[in-house]
Amino acid sequence: MDLQALFTEKWPYKVAAIVLSVLVWLNVTANRETQDQDITTRLEYEVRDSAWAIGTAQTEVTTVFQGRSGDIIALFNEPVIRVVIESVEDSLVQVELDVDDVEYDRTLSVRATSVLPSRVTVHLEPRLVRTVPVLPMTDASPSAGYAIDRTVVQPDSVVLSGPASAVENVVAIPTERLELGELSESVTRPAALQPPASARGVDLRPSGVSLTVEVDSMIVRRFQVRIVASGDAAAGASVDPAVVRVDISGAARTVAGLDPTDLVASVRIDGPLTAPIEVPVQVRLPAGVNARAAAAPAVVIVSPASSPVGGGSTEAGGEGRR
Repeated sequence: MDLQALFTEKWPYKVAAIVLSVLVWLNVTANRETQDQDITTRLEYEVRDSAWAIGTAQTEVTTVFQGRSGDIIALFNEPVIRVVIESVEDSLVQVELDVDDVEYDRTLSVRATSVLPSRVTVHLEPRLVRTVPVLPMTDASPSAGYAIDRTVVQPDSVVLSGPASAVENVVAIPTERLELGELSESVTRPAALQPPASARGVDLRPSGVSLTVEVDSMIVRRFQVRIVASGDAAAGASVDPAVVRVDISGAARTVAGLDPTDLVASVRIDGPLTAPIEVPVQVRLPAGVNARAAAAPAVVIVSPASSPVGGGSTEAGGEGRR
């Protein structure tokens, strides 16, 4: 007999057969052995008294399982114990945990023998319900020749319900950030809500919204607007020029609907005013109008009433150009 040929001929097949035999032996051995294993078990709470909510409570315990090794491995998808609190008489509730409460795959050849700890303390808080606005988050920007008119969220608010300490300081809920890039037309996308980390245990209704970025072609309109003076030294002060040109650029449907009376050009004069000074012009657009305003001149001369400079126009009007 050629011993060398015995070991070298068709050696890949022989090695594979040996490996397969070892794996089969390990599997059979594992399924015959019985052992105890600690498995992390999730706690889920339900408070049926609508006036209360979970404040702080332990979220995990340990369940000791006994059974075959192969089946115990299948338990690592976290068994769960559902804790139901029917009514609340005190803000502190002691809850007993029993092995019969552990939910897991009962078809496995394992059994729960103990839960550690067997008792947990649940801190409850009064439930607070509050409505807050939704804050849209995107990276949207207009393509050349276009403008973003507005971003609309539907619904524009959500109802928070949960422990008072987690709800009372929430002023708005942002959406997830939508990566939209440059836009030349309006788009609508679903968006999940991203509550702050402090809003632990808070229920949001709804859990998602629809976000629309409205895009329109850009136009520019030109207006003549009278300057309004305010501040401690505004009474009797002279502003030169009294009227400035204001160019408004933005989405066509918004800018086209503006009227000269919708715009306010102002200067603030805080005294004492003893000599002519240069003051920047501030332009205010109506609330909710997403457009850019540029005043010319951007700075005017403000003088004490006793020493006016120049005359300035007193007429205000508007004209548009596209």
